[in-house]
Amino acid sequence: MAFSIDNYDIFNYINNEQEDEINLGISYLKLGNYVDSLDQFNFILDINFNNLTALILRGITYSKLEKYENALSDAHRSLEIEPTSLSSFILRGETYFMLGKFNEALIDFNKALEINPNNTYVLTMSGEIYLKFQLYGKALVCFKIASEFDHSNIKSLVHSNNA
Repeated sequence: MAFSIDNYDIFNYINNEQEDEINLGISYLKLGNYVDSLDQFNFILDINFNNLTALILRGITYSKLEKYENALSDAHRSLEIEPTSLSSFILRGETYFMLGKFNEALIDFNKALEINPNNTYVLTMSGEIYLKFQLYGKALVCFKIASEFDHSNIKSLVHSNNA
């Protein structure tokens, strides 16, 4: 599984406060300069430790660096700040997935789907977990729904034909 910044709905949270610093951190993240990205988000959080966007982005950066416990900590903290943050549930679900905690990941992905039931990425990740649990019917449902929303989602289409 590859983390992708495009799977997060964090850009709705960006406002004029520290926008340039956040955009610089995002640029570093997209370029794969994870240490610089981490430094940038730490700088922002030193100024405002409740900056939800910087916290989620730092969690993504920690995930890229395979520092999953740190990513999990940022995901927990971001949910304390905003208990209905879709991006926070995705981050925590992905992190649990990477740690092999599939039950916890599925709980977070289900919470994310309560917020946005059309999120093809979350549907696909849920399907992946159901496959690991050999719950092929549930996996098929997730992949089929994902493919209905995003016909370009080849991964879902391939899995739905194999499930």
